[in-house]
Amino acid sequence: SSETSYNEEWRVVVTPSDGMTNGVSTEAAVTIQNSEPRVDEVTITPTTITNDTLLECSATATDEDQSLNISYQWTVAGLTFNGANLDLSTTTAMPEDVVVCTASVTDDAGAEAELSASAVVSNTEPTLSNLTLTPQPAWTYSELTCAADADDADGETPELSYSWTIEGGVVGSENTLQLAPSIIAVGDTVACEVTAEDDFGGQASASVSLVVENTNPTLGSFVLTPEEPTPS
Repeated sequence: SSETSYNEEWRVVVTPSDGMTNGVSTEAAVTIQNSEPRVDEVTITPTTITNDTLLECSATATDEDQSLNISYQWTVAGLTFNGANLDLSTTTAMPEDVVVCTASVTDDAGAEAELSASAVVSNTEPTLSNLTLTPQPAWTYSELTCAADADDADGETPELSYSWTIEGGVVGSENTLQLAPSIIAVGDTVACEVTAEDDFGGQASASVSLVVENTNPTLGSFVLTPEEPTPS
């Protein structure tokens, strides 16, 4: 193939000879046909991706009669992007979206070929921070408040849920819990577990606890009798 090019005409002329004279020549011609290009393989790296991953698309292509330049086009969330690399953080991609890279080639004769590869955007689990349980110290009559900050790298807003336990038994599911001597005693442990869940089922949990403290006794009133003591 290095000796020929697309659309060249090769001609052969055959002249018979008996060594004394030449006979009538005969000729034949053939035109070199185009060899169709093909894309053999397309790869997206890395293989596990989230919506802030920098992606690279690579491909191999062959053509028997010429060298090829490969072009790349990405499709994600209904949008298209050109080039071998794509930073998903610059797109609107969300978990479970399908990212497609299509590699295409066109040879000098206008023959085309393409092949695609795809990857699914994975969900990023939410994270919890700044978990607090107030007030501290707490007594058997305190109203407790459990709070935490939740973040999600996907840009979602996680939903928070709460589970309160006293000595291991579940007693509440709101962000506050009103204690009373009927449900807790001095020295008991009360714990709050916070769970953050994102729109795609990703979860993160954390817990915080305290031990209920004793309340110092108070003197309400006293009486001294007799009011007018006399010497004995």
